[in-house]
Amino acid sequence: MAKIYGSAFSATDAKKLAPGTVHDAGSRRFRNTFQLGDAGVGGTTNTPIVARVREGSAVHAFELSSSANLSGINFTLGTVTEPAKYCAAFAGPVAGGTVRAPIKPEALAADSLALPEEIILTPSANLPGAGVLVGSVFASKR
Repeated sequence: MAKIYGSAFSATDAKKLAPGTVHDAGSRRFRNTFQLGDAGVGGTTNTPIVARVREGSAVHAFELSSSANLSGINFTLGTVTEPAKYCAAFAGPVAGGTVRAPIKPEALAADSLALPEEIILTPSANLPGAGVLVGSVFASKR
């Protein structure tokens, strides 16, 4: 039976080594915190920027934590031009909880970013007027 190397391993490298962003890579956490009572945070027309990820990084995980109950609100994770690039609709956390949102397989399989990227969280409804919201994007570095 022949061995099959996935696309992460170089076909031209005799040692079949994978690049650092996909194999044995360090991971960085990009965290941003929002006070839900602050002006502009609670509506659906504003865009909470949860991370600014640098070029050369590959997004692999996302967590959303909140002191308020957001379980009735769906969120997407992506960019301004592609709001669900990383995560399609997922339910927010209960009060005092954390949700680890599923990153889309095509985003996990994508190459590392060629340019820096602002990652936004888009709610399906208005957020509560009180509490703390914390978004954490995890990306492997080169």
